[in-house]
Amino acid sequence: MFDHSPLSLNHFKELKKLQQKKYRQEKGLCLVEGSKTIKQISDNGIKLEELIINNIDIDLLAKLQYRYLWETDKSRLDRLAVTKSPQDLIAVVKTEFKAFSSDDFIIYLDRISDPGNLGAIYRTACAAEISGIALTSDSCDPFNSKVIRASLGTVFSVPTKIVKQQWLLNHKNKIIAAVQDKGKNIFTAQVPNKNIILVIGSEAHGINTEILNHADEKVNIPISDKIESLNAAVAAGVMIYQLKYIKK
Repeated sequence: MFDHSPLSLNHFKELKKLQQKKYRQEKGLCLVEGSKTIKQISDNGIKLEELIINNIDIDLLAKLQYRYLWETDKSRLDRLAVTKSPQDLIAVVKTEFKAFSSDDFIIYLDRISDPGNLGAIYRTACAAEISGIALTSDSCDPFNSKVIRASLGTVFSVPTKIVKQQWLLNHKNKIIAAVQDKGKNIFTAQVPNKNIILVIGSEAHGINTEILNHADEKVNIPISDKIESLNAAVAAGVMIYQLKYIKK
């Protein structure tokens, strides 16, 4: 049997505060929901600080790396979760980014505000083995529980920097801006695929004008005139794979 203790009311209250960005930043911890996401994080070598469970799944627990194990009732577990149908497992993980080891292909996210989009971009970046993500400070918090779940926990394993715009403008890499129109067709344009920064803009406002003026290349994805635009995460996925694996 795994060594575990009951979750105290005081500790429960402290953990619940981690639903707030301010408290996550203060404590350097965040909540992760769902056995699939938690297992992926553990498989990627990220140590789980705490596990809060309702029913003990011995087979799953045997595969996880964690420091502390707490048991609680379903009501408290549901109150720690932000999803409507949480599973019987929540983890506490340190809010630490993996450091950049290369600048070959960076994704710069300019004011991405939707948690689902941000999480999906992280997941694609991990799958495509991108060098890292540079995220503006006015983007959605990557340690938001919805972002973590949408990313399948890859926010902890994809190298990330929180940056200001000047970081991008000063960088030596070529800047490729993803635009909705007035750009080169991404499938036919002659653009580099190494030592680049692909800029994906805000869902509502696109890319900052100063960045557009500074960009080395502007590219777009041709779409039907029956639709205004593509989802930011979908557009990012198409461009990432086109630039990295198809354009040689």
